[in-house]
Amino acid sequence: MSITDLSSITTENERPSFDRLKFDKQEKKRVLVPSTRIAQFFVHVFHNDTPEMKELANGRTKPEWDTSSFAGGYICTGDVSKVAKNPRFGDPEGCAACRAMQDSSKPQLVEYAKKTFAMNALEYTTKPNSYDVRNRNVEVKVWKHGDASKIQPIQLAAEQMKKSGKEIKDVDFLIECGNDEWKKLNINPDLAGAAYLNDEKLKATVEELIENELYPDEVLIQACGRQVTAEEMEAEVNALFRRFGANEPSSSVKKGFEVEEDDSGDEMEGLSVSTLSSLLED
Repeated sequence: MSITDLSSITTENERPSFDRLKFDKQEKKRVLVPSTRIAQFFVHVFHNDTPEMKELANGRTKPEWDTSSFAGGYICTGDVSKVAKNPRFGDPEGCAACRAMQDSSKPQLVEYAKKTFAMNALEYTTKPNSYDVRNRNVEVKVWKHGDASKIQPIQLAAEQMKKSGKEIKDVDFLIECGNDEWKKLNINPDLAGAAYLNDEKLKATVEELIENELYPDEVLIQACGRQVTAEEMEAEVNALFRRFGANEPSSSVKKGFEVEEDDSGDEMEGLSVSTLSSLLED
């Protein structure tokens, strides 16, 4: 760093700011999905430190990183069809991050690319432990996650609404979060429809948000991860390992990326582009 003039300081964030839709254990939410547009990308997570290896019930091991080691998420630059077919191998020819994670001579700082989704969602204010609308306060959030099972009930509802001549925004989703560490969500459409359609003032609020306040596509993309060129990805990967090498004695470096048969990664692999086509319609 250096001493410089205040006018030369850059204060803008590289990534856009947004409110994220989050769930606490056993929490209930009433959510409106205003559009079927969704961002979906394979994303590599970078770390500033190597992982600990956790033993699984089947005797194999899997890497686990401390949350403090997070160094960013980057959209994979490899061929999507190759990465989708085998995310744990990826496309080393097209993506420096895929190449780095396969290089046994390097410390394990890059995770294999996992499918990540991001879409707009409107969250109602509801009564405690209830789906009943409490007031007319509604917030626009980005719903970001890597779980295809959360997409499927919304996709199904979108298809059913379209068949009946309606839109996805004509139905609310009643979502309850589980009490385990994975915080699994139970997602069901409200058979009574969207709550805002029954209240003129609430309807005006929701329609104003949908018209003017939804996050644009570029924010949804960057919510998934930083989008860079193949050349930029290589530069980012090289910088990551240089930083690690400068801060870590060579004797403590843990090398290699062990590929384990861990079913927990399956949900991250998500849906194919064709399967999600109805969610990507204008």
